[in-house]
Amino acid sequence: MLYGTAIIFCCVVVKECIALNATFCGKYSCPSFTIDFEKEGYDRRFYTSAVWVGTSSSGGYDQATNANYKKLKDYLNGNNVDNKKIPMGIPVVTMMFPIGGLKVLDNFTTFFFIQPSSTPAPAPNDRSVFIREVEPKHMYICEAPSNISTVAEWVTEANNLSRAINETVINEPSNAPKYYSSFFFTAHYNGPHRNDQYKELW
Repeated sequence: MLYGTAIIFCCVVVKECIALNATFCGKYSCPSFTIDFEKEGYDRRFYTSAVWVGTSSSGGYDQATNANYKKLKDYLNGNNVDNKKIPMGIPVVTMMFPIGGLKVLDNFTTFFFIQPSSTPAPAPNDRSVFIREVEPKHMYICEAPSNISTVAEWVTEANNLSRAINETVINEPSNAPKYYSSFFFTAHYNGPHRNDQYKELW
């Protein structure tokens, strides 16, 4: 979940984790971050600026995210103005908007991380694909069960994360967090057929 506060770029670093070397990134390039706040069940990370390629599709979760994945893979495979092949970066991140209960809006935006060595990223040929440079951000993040797969399960995890963050407000007012509850991100770090899948909720 995105940390929403006026002083968003200030942090006291208590543990550093350069994501290129994070175990869950494996052989792939990941955005670099530091961890400045840890609690049971979640942590708050400070991500440096990063470039992502994204696209959106409407419909059911599986249908929309599969369509997004294909378009983004096409971009990496050379469907861009430079006909350039770009190495795959992780995580694969999908944005969801809760609308009540265990449901979300039937519109999903998926992003692939573009590793720094591949920037500036070439413009996509597909007009539904876009490049976005994200400024440094604080993010609240928790690990998700490896077998999570449905919208309802992701919303449940998002509710659990919100509850854990809100408990910090009650027990530690000086660390009172602020975040956007109107959306969240799912993050996949390896392929769907791996037995050791690592997933997070942002």
